[in-house]
Amino acid sequence: MNEKFMGTPLYKYEKQNQVSYSFVSKERREVITKIVQFTPTSINGIFNLAYGDLLPEGDIDDKSNSNNGDMIKVLGTVIEIVKEFTNTKVNIKILFAGNTAVRTKLYYRILKNYRQMFEKDFILAAFIKTGIKKYAEIPFNELDEKSNCVAFFIKRK
Repeated sequence: MNEKFMGTPLYKYEKQNQVSYSFVSKERREVITKIVQFTPTSINGIFNLAYGDLLPEGDIDDKSNSNNGDMIKVLGTVIEIVKEFTNTKVNIKILFAGNTAVRTKLYYRILKNYRQMFEKDFILAAFIKTGIKKYAEIPFNELDEKSNCVAFFIKRK
């Protein structure tokens, strides 16, 4: 496990089972347990990445915006978890998207701003809507903010 992301220390995380990891965000506001979970999709070799706050009943709240002052630390920890997960699974793609258009655009900006760093370990792609019930996967470097992006794919190099 890397100790830092962009000079910021990472949270220690625990592998809960083959597809689920947890860590605790404990900065400005409160202590929040975060969950990163990989779920196989109906398409062989593609796993959906779910991420969010652990709710008391055990569900994941992927809509929360905790504003705990540790976004870089949390992002770095999630990336480290994705690296670990993809080390044990060869030739898979990880699919992720925001639960709103605004959050998907946030993910786009993060990937764009840190693309060179991500591309050291991963191949980045976007899933875009091209028409009514028509979609296409394109390389991330062909994506722009005006594209109708609905999700992202990452694959370990």
